Amino acid sequence: QFLLNILFLSKNEPRLAISASNAITILHFAGFLFTNLNLQYVQIPYADLTGINLDGTDLSYANMEKTVLIEAFIKNTNFSHANMQFV
Repeated sequence: QFLLNILFLSKNEPRLAISASNAITILHFAGFLFTNLNLQYVQIPYADLTGINLDGTDLSYANMEKTVLIEAFIKNTNFSHANMQFV
């Protein structure tokens, strides 16, 4: 729950970006499911989301600069207005 809180707090606290990136990376590799979640505005630059399933997830307006999405499943994922620079 603590890691999820950091991730969601980053929506309004850009200074938590690196902590949120680490949190989502840890949660992903621990097996947390991110399908159909509202992750609008999260700050997750540099996160490693290799192989993640983001089906139906809303990442609009998220900061995903330099996030790794190798072999990610992104069907029905909303990336509108997200910062996807160098992804």
